[in-house]
Amino acid sequence: MTVVMNDVRAPQRKGTTATGTHQRVPCRVLSNLYSLGSEGNEHVNNHYIGTCRNGFERFIRLLITAIRSYSSDVVFFDCASVETLLFALLKYLLPFNRCKLVTADLVLRMPKTRMQRVAARLKRLALGRVQLFILYHRDCNGYAEYYGINPERVIYVPFKVNALELVKAQIPANGLYIFSGGVSLRDWHTLAQAVRGLDVKVVIVTPIKLTETDLSSGETTSSNITIEHDDGSISSWIQYIAESKFVVLPISADSIAASGISTYLLAMALRKCVIITEGPATKGILLNHENCVIVPPCDPDALRMAIQLVDTHDEFRERLAEAGYRYAMSLGDTNRLYRDFTSCILTVADAAEEG
Repeated sequence: MTVVMNDVRAPQRKGTTATGTHQRVPCRVLSNLYSLGSEGNEHVNNHYIGTCRNGFERFIRLLITAIRSYSSDVVFFDCASVETLLFALLKYLLPFNRCKLVTADLVLRMPKTRMQRVAARLKRLALGRVQLFILYHRDCNGYAEYYGINPERVIYVPFKVNALELVKAQIPANGLYIFSGGVSLRDWHTLAQAVRGLDVKVVIVTPIKLTETDLSSGETTSSNITIEHDDGSISSWIQYIAESKFVVLPISADSIAASGISTYLLAMALRKCVIITEGPATKGILLNHENCVIVPPCDPDALRMAIQLVDTHDEFRERLAEAGYRYAMSLGDTNRLYRDFTSCILTVADAAEEG
């Protein structure tokens, strides 16, 4: 069963002082987050291991981390799939190493080709060395089916609004276009079919090279769709979303992770009504027709009806936008997320100490 960690109390890790009294012993953590546990959290002694883009340097750094882990309680990786997998494999070569491995926001894909299925089996083996997966989605069926990540090793933690201070400084406008965007696992074909012939303007914003052919599968692309290739910066996305009328996120049915979650929280924080495909990013998290509109995957007719509903019913759109805003703002910022991370880490360390 997945568990929300917002209210988890720091475990009582105890040691003995020179005077014989007991006090908490800080959990020794190696992580790729520089500021983890920095908010006055005396229960975590975090050592930043740095990051590398070069493959060889990354492996050397991980090897050094593996050696240092003998004197640590937990190794923690956030949003670092490659590092998590490599370190997990290294743990098979580390005898008598009691250090626990915890990972957050591990993004995995549904294997579709033969080579991807072989790779998934290897990843499944490596991920068996991870003690805890902190995920931003409650529906983890795909992770369990393809990678053997059973629910007992999963903790759900809500994501947060990126660049919250920039969002608060932005003044949203009731724009004339529908915003859509993203980098991976977007179902552009369904979106193109849904808006064909509608009296709406859709602006797709993406840093990747997206062409009309990618949207149309050989058919004539709707003239009401414009593709904008931006620089991928958060400030650019904030401006595009803030100036839109509402937001549509067509997510691929193949997604087994929380695809689209950062975008829809950003949109909600900017008081924009969100239409999104049902999937791990919505199940058990968002409420259809209460703080957003959720449509089935690969269903252009359902998406078309949702777009028409939101576009033409101002009161409905504004009510959902306001409810979405309250939800997004309730999640806090990076400080709240890092506090949840440290609570999860301390829980794992405490369980290992008791075991």
